Amino acid sequence: MIKLAILASIFIFVHKPEDLWIYLLINSITYLANIIFWFDLPHFVDMKAVFSHLKWNKQYFMAALSITLPSIAVQFYISFDQTIVGMLAGNVQLAYYQQSQLMVRSIITMVGSISTILMPKMAQMLTAENGQAEVIKMMKTVLDYSLLVGAYFTAAFMVNAQKFVVWFWTKSFAPMGPVLWISALIIMIVSYGSVYANQYTLSRGLFRRYAMPFYVGAVVSVSLNLLVVGKYRAIGAAVVILITELVVCALRVWVVRDELPLATYFSNQWKILVAAVITVLVMAVIPINFGHLFIQLVVQTILLTVIYLAVLMGLREQAMRGLLDRFIRRRA
Repeated sequence: MIKLAILASIFIFVHKPEDLWIYLLINSITYLANIIFWFDLPHFVDMKAVFSHLKWNKQYFMAALSITLPSIAVQFYISFDQTIVGMLAGNVQLAYYQQSQLMVRSIITMVGSISTILMPKMAQMLTAENGQAEVIKMMKTVLDYSLLVGAYFTAAFMVNAQKFVVWFWTKSFAPMGPVLWISALIIMIVSYGSVYANQYTLSRGLFRRYAMPFYVGAVVSVSLNLLVVGKYRAIGAAVVILITELVVCALRVWVVRDELPLATYFSNQWKILVAAVITVLVMAVIPINFGHLFIQLVVQTILLTVIYLAVLMGLREQAMRGLLDRFIRRRA
């Protein structure tokens, strides 16, 4: 709820360069909001006993370090890349790239919240009898739904990118349309890959496998940005982050190839990708140019949603059919 409120606040209050202080304030609240978890902790844990037993433990320190270092590495391709764009392409191109990344990363956070709450459940399953079989089953469900939602938002942003940029950021940001169009692809990629990383490798304590994709991604991002951004500017940076996230996602899948039935997972998920591609292609040949720009966005979004769902049902995609079956049972 806190993240959704913060995301809504950015949309409501941040509209022009003078609102930078509001954006910084909202992001500051993001970190301060974590304090709320400490308020109820004394009701469940004897805090005095906890602090009295604190001591140095090398094993726990190294485990914590193995999780912390990837968090630093990831900053090279979600933060430092913006520094490179600013240095090599200028502030205007940086604004196009930075704002597009802010938008898609906000959606990724929202989509990722679908599966984040399941990590403790998976860790608990692994300690039970036949736990691995249950985890494999749950992983398929989480992957399907994460890809289903992520692909939908990717298609929606690709279809609406140009008009959304003009409506939300004004006409002066019109050149940012192609940047947002390319950046939208990482919504689906990151949402899918993070399930393997955050829900499986972390819950199993496979910290090295968890960390390796981040390190490779940092090297790929910095290297390609230095080669590409000077000539191709914000669009080049968007292509680089897309390549980087593809590499990171592929590695996340590769490191668990011997433990999960990937072929079984992929046997259904290709249908979701096909539905997203068909949706984007169909909407590309349907001109929606009547009425106010906001009305056009609403009509396009409704139409692409209908097309996306229709293709999924036509392909008999399992996750969509499961949702429909639950809806019918509840209405019955």
